[in-house]
Amino acid sequence: MNERRRLLLGALLPLTLGAAPRAWCAASMQASTPAPAAAPDRMATALEPWQPGWLDIHHIATGRGNATFVMLPDGTSMLIDAGASLNALDVSMAPRPDATRRAGEWIGRYARRHLVRAGLEDLDYLLVTHLHPDHTGDVEAASPPASGGAYRLSGVTDVAAQVPIGTVVDRGYPDYDFPLRITAPFADNYRAFIAARRKSGQRVEAFQVGSNIQFAGRGRHRTSVPFEVRNIAASGEVWTGEAAATRRLFPPLAPLARAD
Repeated sequence: MNERRRLLLGALLPLTLGAAPRAWCAASMQASTPAPAAAPDRMATALEPWQPGWLDIHHIATGRGNATFVMLPDGTSMLIDAGASLNALDVSMAPRPDATRRAGEWIGRYARRHLVRAGLEDLDYLLVTHLHPDHTGDVEAASPPASGGAYRLSGVTDVAAQVPIGTVVDRGYPDYDFPLRITAPFADNYRAFIAARRKSGQRVEAFQVGSNIQFAGRGRHRTSVPFEVRNIAASGEVWTGEAAATRRLFPPLAPLARAD
């Protein structure tokens, strides 16, 4: 097994790993000992608590969109998206585990539970891949307002109401107009959340393609396992594989007709 752990992030690409995960619903990797394949009856049991040196990846299935919770080998934590679509069952799955809570509430509770098991309280990073309800949360008139009323609770904002977030990273910050600005209640709500974070002095950053330091380990626990998180692609910009260099795959927008 490769001793150096690497997470490769692309804002519109699947997350890939430098070594095979264990065969669990939420994958884990241990530094030196390959884990046996899980028996069918074991799949239904609770996951073992994260340990220093492990890379745990939890794909959280709420039926309402994407959400992936990651624990890095030193205890640094990351949530990738927190979808909470309000679509009907003809285009979306039924809420999981049930509809007694909003999807973002289930995601936040799940992340908080695993953080507490690791002796932690805060989520280090939230990576938002793009402004769609199944990644950031949808809102309607019945969506409850956040404390202070600047935005409503759904998806990402539901998680933020339950778990303190150190840094929010997305590919649209600060203008959210590439290639065109999305005008919809869910997008306006997310932008209001970002504005509220900025006003209160909390960190928000644009996703930096090619960087291997943006999602740096916070050293929450001691570990001898070296690792890095590399940002590989976003909005038509791709890491070349050399240092932090990137190349553009999309043409410049300025000379293009708006319809194109």
